[in-house]
Amino acid sequence: MTDVQFHCPHCNQLLTLDVSYAGAEVTCPTCGNNLLAPSATPAAGVGPVTYAGFWRRLIAMLIDSVILIVPGAVAGGIVGFFLGFAMTRQGADLATIEVVCTIAGNLLGISLNWLYFTLMESSSKQGTLGKMVMDIKVTDLEGRRISYLRANGRYWGKILSFLLAMIGFLMAGFTRKKQALHDMMAGCLVVRR
Repeated sequence: MTDVQFHCPHCNQLLTLDVSYAGAEVTCPTCGNNLLAPSATPAAGVGPVTYAGFWRRLIAMLIDSVILIVPGAVAGGIVGFFLGFAMTRQGADLATIEVVCTIAGNLLGISLNWLYFTLMESSSKQGTLGKMVMDIKVTDLEGRRISYLRANGRYWGKILSFLLAMIGFLMAGFTRKKQALHDMMAGCLVVRR
């Protein structure tokens, strides 16, 4: 699906129009101006928008997963070693050490993932290394770079996408703008570069 972004010539509101509306009258929801009139001009520096499809996004996620495995395993091993060593010196039993190290490892893994996704997607690159390889980026609904706060909302929204039997992720294959549930919750799009 390809959309075109326009500035309303009357109120200068940036809007996204589905090109399938060609020939129909489409009005600006802010001021009521006819956006398809000859005076409506494409937004400066903004061209057609091509949404990133489900498979492209899935491959990007798999690449990111592989990238995160190595540093996660190394960091988890280091933390587990030192935490286990310190607890052993304090006389803790093996079962307690195992539980504490597992919890610490999970918290560390969540923290690494959270920092990786939120920092990369809110950066000038607008995407993780996997997204860069797949030539896609994360934007807000107007095509702009997302803020760190919005990237956080998108990241934590993935938990809901996951908890709903992964249906939140699968939505990217069926929604008009190829948005997953967490994209909708955070007001984001994943588009081709």
